[in-house]
Amino acid sequence: MKDSWTELNSFMLTHNFWHLGLYHISLGAYDKVLALYDQHVWGVWKEYSQDQIGAVSLLMRLELVGVDVDDRWSEVGHYLKARANDLVQPFLTMQYLYGLARAGLPEADELMRHVREHAAQAPSFVREAWADVALPACEELLAHARGDAEACVRKLGAAMPPLLEIGGSHAQRDLFDQVLLDATIRSGRLVAAHAGAAPTMGAERRAAQQGAGERVSGPRPAARGRPRSRARQARDGGARLGHFEQ
Repeated sequence: MKDSWTELNSFMLTHNFWHLGLYHISLGAYDKVLALYDQHVWGVWKEYSQDQIGAVSLLMRLELVGVDVDDRWSEVGHYLKARANDLVQPFLTMQYLYGLARAGLPEADELMRHVREHAAQAPSFVREAWADVALPACEELLAHARGDAEACVRKLGAAMPPLLEIGGSHAQRDLFDQVLLDATIRSGRLVAAHAGAAPTMGAERRAAQQGAGERVSGPRPAARGRPRSRARQARDGGARLGHFEQ
């Protein structure tokens, strides 16, 4: 099918390969994901916001399953520096922030400062999304990117129920469930992790399922012959929430 992906704009082309990357992650075919990243997901239009967040989210997902992404964050971070005051949409800003932090750039703190200011001053019709969802989620992502699992669980747990308000698709927002699960494990909350969720985890999925009647698939099979991340071990070992498909 991918041979028919011609004459597409940068976002549609890279995003199709991004979805293919998620499929290969579910199979444990991490070398294929890295190849897709290098050849199709990152590099078509590096200055474009959608290509940037596609790169960030795929690198995040790879690290969450224990894959070494080498120095790929450095190049993405170079292009994200221009986003240090980009507050167009919470969903985008959250991923710019994570990429900047993983690249070890000071612009991560600059963007975090702008998020705090904007959350307090945003127009009324978007203030709740920024103040109640994006702000704690950004604080969580910054904490996770810098290895502070405890702060991550506290902050993201508060933001999860209304996460629909930030934008993005179910498949894209599923990343934040994975981040929360990873932080839950790293912070020693093994009972919550083994059950498949921290107290607020999965609230967005349940709300979406009830409101839209979307289909939920069962657990993905564990990768054969490859080491599993702690997050994956917890998911496969206990009752796991279903994964929304876009």
